[in-house]
Amino acid sequence: LYQKFLLKVVENNNSLDLQYQESLDGTNSWALAKTHDFGKLYLKDGKYMWESPFLDISYTNNQKVTYLLNNKNSR
Repeated sequence: LYQKFLLKVVENNNSLDLQYQESLDGTNSWALAKTHDFGKLYLKDGKYMWESPFLDISYTNNQKVTYLLNNKNSR
């Protein structure tokens, strides 16, 4: 699945909030249009994590999933 979105990033204490602005490829999402919430990125125990209500609604039957982002430069 391939989608392109323009996001706005807002620093919020120890996280980065990702806010949906618009679709760049014509993809329509009622969830993003309603909430504009693309999720948040944060550091937990030295690991970068991502939570996304958009992905939860669209791909996991509304089950909350936290994604570990892989840092290929870490050792």
